[in-house]
Amino acid sequence: MERERDGRWQSLGVQAVGVGPGGEAGARAAQAMARVSYPLLADPRHRLYDAFGFTRTLGFIQQSGVVVVNQGGVVRLVHRTANPFAAFPVDEVDRVLRGA
Repeated sequence: MERERDGRWQSLGVQAVGVGPGGEAGARAAQAMARVSYPLLADPRHRLYDAFGFTRTLGFIQQSGVVVVNQGGVVRLVHRTANPFAAFPVDEVDRVLRGA
């Protein structure tokens, strides 16, 4: 499924990038563990996390999600959730990428 999705999105000129709250070593470890084909970048100061309005509650529950930015720098989608199983809404991202 992921390989098929990656192929569809690459044909649209999409570059996927993951961003995590830890340091570079943590990002490399997470990339290896998750076996994702896209780069995972470190955001230890939470600058991107905060800029896109993601929040932390109770000091240990943090939101995750997806931000889609087009080539012109326009934010097309911000999806936030505290449920890690709902963090990547594939169908919603597909609709945004296809301009629907």
